[in-house]
Amino acid sequence: VVVSGFSGLDVVDGELALYNTNSFGSATAIVSYLEWGSTGHGRSSVAISAGLWTADRFLPAPTATQSLQRALEEVNGESFFALTEPTFCAVNAGVSSTQSFAELEGVSIFPNPTSNFSVVSIEGNDNQDVEIRLFNSTGQLISARSEFGTNVSSQLDLATMPSGTYTVQVISGNAATTRRVVKR
Repeated sequence: VVVSGFSGLDVVDGELALYNTNSFGSATAIVSYLEWGSTGHGRSSVAISAGLWTADRFLPAPTATQSLQRALEEVNGESFFALTEPTFCAVNAGVSSTQSFAELEGVSIFPNPTSNFSVVSIEGNDNQDVEIRLFNSTGQLISARSEFGTNVSSQLDLATMPSGTYTVQVISGNAATTRRVVKR
């Protein structure tokens, strides 16, 4: 997601949050958060209670040649925000993947919300390999497993995880889907 060219966003001192509903004060609706320049902006307490942000944490303001980017560390798969040069919108000579995915049908997660375990159910999979990935609210990969079959049922163990919203990604062949599961 690139945010550019609109008034009201202070590039020196500000915040940016992504929500899955218009409940902007809800810790269950906030999906991602970033603040720069200083701490204590209007939605930082929501992000902190959702486990997306830490009190008194902020990134320095970007310079004219920098941008604020979400990065994934190759070594341990941890996702974090950082200042990066050149800017994200700079010309990129790299080659990007052209693979596109269709929506994977027949995926359900229950119970949802849960306090311990949820089951990911995939029906009508045509005996293909299925990859099931679980991510925390900051985009960090928590677990990944492969299954095989027409009707796949796989258990997600959230018993030791903190309360919050998790993302489940299911990929099978050229089809994929993403679902949310809430741990109480």
